Amino acid sequence: MQVTPLKGKRGSVFNEPGSGFSPNNTATLHFTYPDGHKAGPITKNIGSDGSFQHSWQSTQLEMSGRYFYYAVDDKTGAKSNEVIFIVWIDGLPPSNEQFGVIARTIDDSKVFWIKYNKKFWINDENILKGLGYSEANLQWYDSNVLNDNNFPLGNEIFNKDATFTYRSYDKSTVYVIKSDGKSYPFYTWEDYINADFDEDGKADFDKDGKDIYWASSTGFTYLQGSDDPGQEFQGYLDNADCDKIRGWAALTNSTDSVKVRIYDGPSESGILIKEVTADLFRADLLTEDKNHGFEIEMPVALKNNQTHQIHAYFVDNGNVTSKQLSRSPKTFSAQESSCQVWEVGIPPGNEGILARTYDNPDVFWINNNKKWKMTGHTDSQDQPFFQLGYQLTDIKWYGPGSLEGFGDGKELKEVYEDNERFVYRCKNKSTVYLIRNNQSDRFFNYDIFENSEFKDEDVYWATDKGFDWLQSLYPVGELIGEFPKIRVSPKTIYFE
Repeated sequence: MQVTPLKGKRGSVFNEPGSGFSPNNTATLHFTYPDGHKAGPITKNIGSDGSFQHSWQSTQLEMSGRYFYYAVDDKTGAKSNEVIFIVWIDGLPPSNEQFGVIARTIDDSKVFWIKYNKKFWINDENILKGLGYSEANLQWYDSNVLNDNNFPLGNEIFNKDATFTYRSYDKSTVYVIKSDGKSYPFYTWEDYINADFDEDGKADFDKDGKDIYWASSTGFTYLQGSDDPGQEFQGYLDNADCDKIRGWAALTNSTDSVKVRIYDGPSESGILIKEVTADLFRADLLTEDKNHGFEIEMPVALKNNQTHQIHAYFVDNGNVTSKQLSRSPKTFSAQESSCQVWEVGIPPGNEGILARTYDNPDVFWINNNKKWKMTGHTDSQDQPFFQLGYQLTDIKWYGPGSLEGFGDGKELKEVYEDNERFVYRCKNKSTVYLIRNNQSDRFFNYDIFENSEFKDEDVYWATDKGFDWLQSLYPVGELIGEFPKIRVSPKTIYFE
């Protein structure tokens, strides 16, 4: 049996004659395609010289690869030699199919996975089979088509030196195989593009993911292996700002939640802020299970204009480990303008400032060594706090107990809650008013005020906006105090 040519591109005619068969009889031709399916059989008449002629016209869409051809002498049952011939694809393989293509050339036995305009060598036949490939998947090309100019060499499939990364067709998690032969996942894309396993100061992998092998379900199972995947703590301390301390933490071989301890300072010498379970949903994680986030409020106690080092450690079996999350520690200082800080010490007693402690939401106006409680809350603009002309940035925060040394002034509230007990003035004017009977009654002069039941330390000093607001709520009413009596004669006015 012969085939000419033994290697031909799609569309070629392959001549397939036979000789040495029983003269004037028949022979049955058998063909096997690269994917293993059988063609024929075809019966051929044998001439008086014991030979026959046969040819096969391949098409432009013919399967590439190795074809197997033999014949059986129908009279004797003898089987001929088997001839292998190859059909190859003209041109270059597609360079960026979604799942890549498996390719080789007709003169080189090396098999490559082609994707991202690169070639990745599958360096062992057993690996090729383990990844789920067969002859049916292999595309054959002409000599030298897969040269380095056409397709630069990518990472070898699969090296166990932290240079080979892979994922499943239908899952987003990317894994790297390390020297222990185990697979370790990347939980975020940032982890992947910043990986530097060889510690040369350069990223190991293409930032666009053009080093990742896409495995079929069979190949993914093979790469994962029968052993447990590598177990490691992985996670990031993303940020520590005036609002929150955030991050994520996970185990590489388990979906169980991980605990994290957060400290102000190193664990051996710092102050424990909180132990938290990392079980919040994080959409940015590459893994199928995304419930590995954590988030806590930044303690107000740390908003003290001091610099703090926020450390985050993994907890294992109830004990804090020495392993910190990536990017831990984070430096935090509340000095930025967007962050409300607290002051060290106690407020000045005679400057008319707004103050609160970080453990009590009540806001006080401090003056004359007294504290005046502000009515309402600070969570909406219609509250008295804002109507009196204040903003949240006007409040100075202090530590617990810092306001206990101040006497209690009158609470800044509406008159129906504290009738005839609230006196006020505009900070830019000297006239004092008393709210009573839903109006602001004015003291005629300072002497009248001084001889009343009120003292200077009882007067609330309003901002211009606050003064106008109080006067709009409680319009000016009666005059407190009397004018002197006047007696008039034709020539003289007498004041008695």
